[in-house]
Amino acid sequence: MPIMYFLVAWIVSFWYDKADTKIVNTGFMGWTSLIAGIIILLIGLATFNSHKNTDEQGKPVGKKHDFFYIPILYWGIFFTLLSIYLLVFTEKKPSPEEMTVEIPEPTDRILCLYNPSAEPLTYIIADETGQGLIERETVEPGKYVKTTLNAQTYLFSAYNENSETTLLLPDREDAGDTTKYILYEDEKGLFYQRILRPATKTHSDYDEAWLVLDGKHHLVLVDVTNVCSGKLNTEDVNDFDWEKRIEEIFDAKDLIEPLYQVEKKGKSINIIAPGDKLPSDTEPGQIIYMLIPFNGEKPDNTFIANYILSGF
Repeated sequence: MPIMYFLVAWIVSFWYDKADTKIVNTGFMGWTSLIAGIIILLIGLATFNSHKNTDEQGKPVGKKHDFFYIPILYWGIFFTLLSIYLLVFTEKKPSPEEMTVEIPEPTDRILCLYNPSAEPLTYIIADETGQGLIERETVEPGKYVKTTLNAQTYLFSAYNENSETTLLLPDREDAGDTTKYILYEDEKGLFYQRILRPATKTHSDYDEAWLVLDGKHHLVLVDVTNVCSGKLNTEDVNDFDWEKRIEEIFDAKDLIEPLYQVEKKGKSINIIAPGDKLPSDTEPGQIIYMLIPFNGEKPDNTFIANYILSGF
């Protein structure tokens, strides 16, 4: 019987790494005991009571089949029950920490390029530290496009049909801000590039960055959850104090990062892009914001209400 058990253990070891074929490994021992137990149990059933057969004179014939004075059949039952115990009751279950899948750190970011003007605008994305021209595309009036960029530094610019520059980053006034720009030097001299940070690992914040290609229309971020949830009708929207729902105001001459690395405890964030329609309902625990373009002074309640109503 020991030979049978160790033979089964050797066969089962092919399904385990060498370090996992120890007695303390309940999985390895459980499967070994189960297979060996079934084989020994079958042998025990076939040989049980065989020593009680008698010849014509009534003398016992046959051989006793036991191990340490215990019939083989009982050893088979023992190993079978032992395997059930090892596999069902003592098999190590992974802890919540072990079950957690490690999410890799993001290395890129989605950039939205928005044209709020009445004429087509062409943007350029470049990297003077090595890659040169990365992307050039024309955006139609009132539209925006998305592109995915590696998290690094870039030069951003835009121009109209008359080749007049409408946007240029880095902006000279802010180029000294080391949280936004990095200073480089080559054979031509010194130059700055705008930092584009990577998306975050969490899905509850908002990772997309924005550029306004005309450099004039600023963006205001307004909480419109009550509209999408159906709590406000058209008359309510016109009468509502929207200025109290302004979350942030962004300068058109800089890279815009709405709610970047900002988490609302227990909430998820959804931001409606300029020109997109508002959703007709909300998911549980969701906050919905709307990016509204404006040119000039801070928008008032009437301006915000009219823009929201246009999004239905």
